[in-house]
Amino acid sequence: MDAERYVESLRKEAMERFSVEKRQLSFSQYMAAFAARPHLLGRSSAQFILATLDHFGSRERPGASGCRTRLGLFDAPFDGGRDRLIGQEEVQEAFYHTVADFVRERRTGRLLLLHGPNGSAKTTFVQCLARAMVHYSKTGDGGLYSFNWVFPRSSYLGKRVGFESISPAEPHETYAFLDERDVAAVIPGDLRDHPIFLLPAEERRRFLDQLVQDGAVPEGFHFSDHLLQGDLSPVSRRIYEALLAGYGGDLSRVLAHVQVVRFYLSRRYRTGIVTIEPQMHVDASIRQITMDESYGNLPAVLRHVPIFELSGDLVDANRGLIEFSDLLKRPIEAFKYLLGTCETARVTVGGVILYLDILFVGTTNDKYVDAFTRTPDFPSFKGRMELIRVPYLRDYEVEREIYDMQFERSMVGRHVSPHATWAAALWAVLTRLRRPDSENGPEALKSVLEGMSPMAKADLYAHGRPPSGLKSDVSRELVQSVGWLSDEGAAASPYEGGFGASPREMRSVLLSAGRSTDVECLHPVGVFQAIRDLCKQKSMYEFLQFTPSGEYHDVQALLEAVTDRYTERVDREFQLAMGLVSDDEFERLLQRYATHASAFLKKESVMDPISRVPVPADESFLKDIEDRCGVGEARERARQDFLGRIASFSLDHPGAEVPYRTLYEAWFEKLRAAYFRENRGEIDRMVRRVMDLLDGTKLREDEESTARHTVANLVERFGYCERCVGPTISFLAARKYQG
Repeated sequence: MDAERYVESLRKEAMERFSVEKRQLSFSQYMAAFAARPHLLGRSSAQFILATLDHFGSRERPGASGCRTRLGLFDAPFDGGRDRLIGQEEVQEAFYHTVADFVRERRTGRLLLLHGPNGSAKTTFVQCLARAMVHYSKTGDGGLYSFNWVFPRSSYLGKRVGFESISPAEPHETYAFLDERDVAAVIPGDLRDHPIFLLPAEERRRFLDQLVQDGAVPEGFHFSDHLLQGDLSPVSRRIYEALLAGYGGDLSRVLAHVQVVRFYLSRRYRTGIVTIEPQMHVDASIRQITMDESYGNLPAVLRHVPIFELSGDLVDANRGLIEFSDLLKRPIEAFKYLLGTCETARVTVGGVILYLDILFVGTTNDKYVDAFTRTPDFPSFKGRMELIRVPYLRDYEVEREIYDMQFERSMVGRHVSPHATWAAALWAVLTRLRRPDSENGPEALKSVLEGMSPMAKADLYAHGRPPSGLKSDVSRELVQSVGWLSDEGAAASPYEGGFGASPREMRSVLLSAGRSTDVECLHPVGVFQAIRDLCKQKSMYEFLQFTPSGEYHDVQALLEAVTDRYTERVDREFQLAMGLVSDDEFERLLQRYATHASAFLKKESVMDPISRVPVPADESFLKDIEDRCGVGEARERARQDFLGRIASFSLDHPGAEVPYRTLYEAWFEKLRAAYFRENRGEIDRMVRRVMDLLDGTKLREDEESTARHTVANLVERFGYCERCVGPTISFLAARKYQG
C-alpha cells in the first residue's frame, strides 16, 4: 500500500462527504434548506424519534394470539443484528403509539417509564433505540442542525472589531466559512438550539405559517410547540441581544456571525443521547465563562455581558433522548423537578430558564413501581408518566432466540448441542406461567382450563397447539381463546411474565452447563444439571419460593416435564436417523385419507393408483388411520371435520398446496408414534448397537454399518457432533430403552 496516496484519498473522501452532508452552512443557506424540507429540519425530538422508528420499517410477526407489529429498528440492521431486541412486540407497539401521541399533541408532556422484572430487556430496548437514532442522524433525511457564534479577527476586517462604531464591510456578509486563521472566537450553541430560534418569535411563527399556506409542509405534519414557542439558550440570547444593540438593530449583521452546523447524535460522546444512573440533584448546572482566557478575543461589546456555560445531563440530551436508568431508585425529592420539566419542557437552573426538547424515558423494576404507587406523591406523577410494561417472554421459541444469539460456538468455545438453548428457554418460560382462572373463562373451556398443565399452556403460547385428546370443536375454541388466556394472565397479580427465571439467570445456567466436564459440548444434560443446582438456591431467587399449584411454580416438576419433552425429541430424531420411514410417508397417508374420506361421505369412487379404474372408498383404511389417531366412535364427524379444515384452508389460500403436516399436526404425530410403537423392538436394538459402536465394542459388519449410518444421519441431519452423540444416546437409552 502507498501510505501517502491512501491518506490523500481519505482526505479527499472526507472533504467530499463534508460537502455532500452539508456539515456547515450560513444562516441564509439554512433558511433555504429549511423552506425546502420543513418536515425534516423542523422536527422536534419526538418527531425525530418517530421518524427513526419508521425509517427501518416494520413487519407483521404472527403469533398464537394474533399478529403483532415488529419494528425493523429492533432487529438492529444498522449493526448487523448485534444486541438486537428479541420479541417484545407489544412493548414496541405501545412505545410507538405513545411517541405518535406526543407528535399529535405537539409536545412530549410525559415521561415514558418502562417497568418490568429484572432482565426483561428494558435496557436493551432503550439502547437499541438509541443506536438506531445515532445511525439515522447520519442519513440524508436524518440531518440535525445547530449553530455557533463566529467572531473574526480584527486583522480580517482590517481594523479592531469593537462593534460600537465598526461593522462588517457588507450588510449580508457571513463569517460562517472563515478560515480558522481568521477566527478570533467561536461560541457553540450550548443547547444545540434550532437555528430557526434566531428569528424573532413573531417573525418565526409568520414564517412557519407561510410555509404551511404555501403547501411546503406535507399533510399531517405539524410544527411542535417547542419550535413555535421555544427560545434561545440564555447564552445565545445574551449574545444575540448584545450584537443587535451593537449593530443598531441590523439583524442581518447579527446573523452574519451565525455558523449553522450539522451535528450527529452520539451515545458515546453524550450528544443528544444520555443515560444517567440514580443520583440526587437536578441534571443540569451552570457556570460563568466570560473571563476564561479562551474568550479573551471576544468583541468589546460582549465583554461586559455575563456569559455562562451550561452543562449536565439535560443539556447534553437536548434535541434527543434521555434515559433515567432505575429512575425510582432515586429518592422522590431528587426527581420532583421532572414533574414540571416533562410537562412544560422547561427547567430553571441558576436563575435562568432552559427550553428543552427531549424525550424522557425511564426504566425501573416492578417492585419500585409497586412501592411508588403507595406514596402520597404518586397522584402528582401519575398524569405525567406513561407506564409501559416490559414483561418476560412467554413464548419459549422466541425466548430461545435470546440464547441462540448469546451462545454461538464462537462465544462459548465449544459445540452447542441441539436443543440445549431450547431446553433452557422452555424451562424458563414454564416458571413464568400461572394457572388459568377457569371460573372466568369461556364456559365450554372451564374443564380444559382447570386441568391445563404448564406445558400445554406453553405450547398454546408458542404454537397455538391445543393439548391432544380434545374434541375438535373444543380444540378450535381453545386456540381461538389464546388471546384471552394471555390477557387473563397479564391482568393477574402477580402478572404472568412478571416472575420466574430471568434471561440473566438462564445465561448463568448455560454458562455453567458450558463448563461441564461430563460432556465436551454445551449439552442439554449439562443444562438440566445446572438448573438443578440453581433450584437449590431457594433463598436467592423469589420465584423458587412460590407455593406450587399443581405443576405451576413446582420447578422440579417443570424440569421433569422439560426432560420428558427433550426425550421425545431425541427419540424422534433417532428414529428418523435409523431411516425406517420418512415423514413424507405419513404426509402421504393423510393425503390418501382425505381422498378416501371425501369419496366415502359423497358415496363416490376413487381411482385405483395401480389399475387406474374407479373403486369404492376403502373404509377399512379409514378406520385403521382413525384407530391409530384415537378418533373413537365418532368416525363420520371426524371425517367431516378433517375435510372441513381442508376446505377452510383452500378458501383462505386459493391454489395453494394443502400442508397436511401442519394442518393436521396432532394426527401426524399420532401416526408417527403408532408406527414407532409397532417397531419399538427394532429401535431398541439399534440404540444398543449405536452405544456399542461408540464404546468400541466389536459388532457384526452389517450391524456396524447400520449403526454408523444412524450416527452419520444424527450428525448431518440434526446438528450433532461426534462428541455429543454418545451422551445423547446414553441419555435416551437410560430414559426410554433400558428401564
